[in-house]
Amino acid sequence: MATTYLPFVVDLGLLDHLVGHDEFDYVTSPEVRARIEAGQMTEVGEGMGVSVETVLDLEPSLILTSGSGLAEYDAHPVLIAAGLPVVLTGDLMERTPLGRAEWVKFVALFYNAEEQADEVFDNIVEDYQALASRAAAVEERPTVFVDAPWQGTWYMAGGGSYTARLLADAGADYLWADDESSGSLTLSFEAVLERAADADFWVNAGGYWLSKADMLNTDERFAEFAAVQNDTVWSNNLYLNDFGGNYYYEGGIAHPDWILADLVAIFHPELLPDHEMMFYRQLK
Repeated sequence: MATTYLPFVVDLGLLDHLVGHDEFDYVTSPEVRARIEAGQMTEVGEGMGVSVETVLDLEPSLILTSGSGLAEYDAHPVLIAAGLPVVLTGDLMERTPLGRAEWVKFVALFYNAEEQADEVFDNIVEDYQALASRAAAVEERPTVFVDAPWQGTWYMAGGGSYTARLLADAGADYLWADDESSGSLTLSFEAVLERAADADFWVNAGGYWLSKADMLNTDERFAEFAAVQNDTVWSNNLYLNDFGGNYYYEGGIAHPDWILADLVAIFHPELLPDHEMMFYRQLK
């Protein structure tokens, strides 16, 4: 019932067990999309709009989902009431990239695939830590801010968040690192401009912006940021499917070493001179 589980299924070689998903439009993993296009999966709907009858027809032995506490977003109450085998996960609560990736071990438990999950995770840890060690040795750490306003509010990642940890491990100084919250801060445009006007980089900017023109068409005030003037704005939307699904929030969550490699290449290109971006596009 979420795309974040799909790369674990792929990595563990469990595609043949995958019979359904909540919304196909958001799926970006090539292996899963191929299964969808071959008619081997069923779309069941999301949140309180889930089709319980469709799920019952599939006769699943395992349903993975999470709970938000908001009725319109949660499918598990009606699925449980129908007697279906629902397992709630807590991966969204993890504050570190490797913490989220380690949930591959949780999925593996249902298939006696612990040994394979250990191998998958150990490889991710090795690659991630190697990149972080290289970035930690840099002499100069650029300043950076993230995200973009939505309906008048800038939801800036907290200093104790998953995003903040990635930025620190990539050798950057996050301008809100002094905040301890793991969620998002609700800030005004003016508050962000006051602190980040001279920042070296702006990343994770505007999920659907493909160019600087797209950004400035949204709000011409963005031109006041030095990062915009210097073309050091990067959006994590290089790999979007035809429906707007973003692989960053699927393959990237399961493989934070891939995200970290992109960020290190952005902030310190001399460390990875031959790197090809997997998730980030530069807005020009």
